[in-house]
Amino acid sequence: MAIGASPSDVASFALREALGPALAGVAVGMAGSLALHGILTKLVVGVHGLDFAALVFAPAALLLVALAASVVPLRRAMRVDPITALRFE
Repeated sequence: MAIGASPSDVASFALREALGPALAGVAVGMAGSLALHGILTKLVVGVHGLDFAALVFAPAALLLVALAASVVPLRRAMRVDPITALRFE
């Protein structure tokens, strides 16, 4: 904000930085689970078909946790006085 960014710019940057790795991890995990599904059904007793609830709710829960974890740093970043931040740099 000290160099002209608006609070919404700071918020979008912080959320992008926090949720980017979480989204990448969810994408890799989903691709891996779909790719290894056939192997797991043969090796693990009791695994039947693709579980829709697991494929939807687990990634959604992980993204919610990542969003919740980024709220506190986001609020702190938006409350910092730009002059104070520049002094410490």
